[in-house]
Amino acid sequence: MGIIRPAAGSTICATEKVIDMVKDVVTVSSTTVACEGKGAESGHPRVYLTFKDGSREVTCPYCSQVFALAEGAKAGH
Repeated sequence: MGIIRPAAGSTICATEKVIDMVKDVVTVSSTTVACEGKGAESGHPRVYLTFKDGSREVTCPYCSQVFALAEGAKAGH
């Protein structure tokens, strides 16, 4: 039997089943957003994230916060 590892963004509960964590998505209307982390414990330097053409989501490389572009907003404009 091989080693079983949880998928990215997952956690193992007491019964050893893999459970996907719920994404905390922040909806924004601007195509450039700033992120400083999710509070004092996980704060990080302020970074600016820009949605790529056709992309509806962008993820912070420090804290994995997901930002979603609001309906009607256009990325890359």
